[in-house]
Amino acid sequence: MKNNYKLKTCPICKLIVFQTADHCDCGYHFETGEINKVYIEKQKMEKKENKKFVNQLVFCFLLVFEISLSLFLIPIQMESYKNIQPSKIAVVFIFPIFLALFFLFFINILHIIINIYKKNRMWFYSTLVLVVSIFIFYLPNYLLPQTPYEEVRYQKITNQTNDERFNELLALYESQFHPKYITILTEKENVVIDNTVINLDSLTFGPVPEFGMFYKYYENAKINKAISLQAIFKENKLNIKVEQFYRLYDLMLELGISDLDANKTNPEIIEIMWNNSGYSGSRGIYYAATIDTTTVRALYDDLEIIRQINPNMVYFKRKPYAIF
Repeated sequence: MKNNYKLKTCPICKLIVFQTADHCDCGYHFETGEINKVYIEKQKMEKKENKKFVNQLVFCFLLVFEISLSLFLIPIQMESYKNIQPSKIAVVFIFPIFLALFFLFFINILHIIINIYKKNRMWFYSTLVLVVSIFIFYLPNYLLPQTPYEEVRYQKITNQTNDERFNELLALYESQFHPKYITILTEKENVVIDNTVINLDSLTFGPVPEFGMFYKYYENAKINKAISLQAIFKENKLNIKVEQFYRLYDLMLELGISDLDANKTNPEIIEIMWNNSGYSGSRGIYYAATIDTTTVRALYDDLEIIRQINPNMVYFKRKPYAIF
């Protein structure tokens, strides 16, 4: 048994093999001392078949995942375009899917180049997969209405300002919550009120993190446990009635509003946001008894779009703030 682990060296190519080996990879036969050309050809054919299998495996991988991810993006892109506040799935998945898809595009291009260099016709099929994937990726641009994206956002938000629920929300915020900062996070059972983040389902809470992604907010929302929501409000000196909060919370969800806040420089100006995104920028309305675009420009220096809706409201879009 021990002899199986002894080694010997091929006198032709100097390859070290086990003592029990009959042939070396170069074709040398240890017993006869001859070089077996048939064996060499067999080895070459096996290597060629292995390379062919790997090439086909890479192609199948690209075929399945490129087209699948491209198809998966279609409903997310459509939903993100049509709705004011993107859904949780759109926020959580769209960015990593984009990254994965562009990585696959890069791998596919390398696969094409390698096969062209090796004069393997597999390059044609890889190119076909790439073209089909890119076509599917851009398909929503042709399926969606030709109205510019920002105009769609503007129309949807301004239409909601005529909703009776919007007027109820404004009146409730001004009378009971002003000037508190209130936001509903992507996982909608989590809300931020001033410097406290609360999980409404588990009735837990904690301080708002100084900086961090959503997961940090969710972690902090589980730090402390309370017996009721009123106890959380009392513990954090929020001076809010539970019934009024839940009504405001329901109205924000129904209207797709994510943030309510008062301007720090001029608290009479209320900021209402339907979409607060570090990647695409924030969109919403500045509301006050009287307000115009000149007043808004003087308060904020990060605005890309400002449009007067009526004497009480100015539509805005802020610049993206995430850097990647």
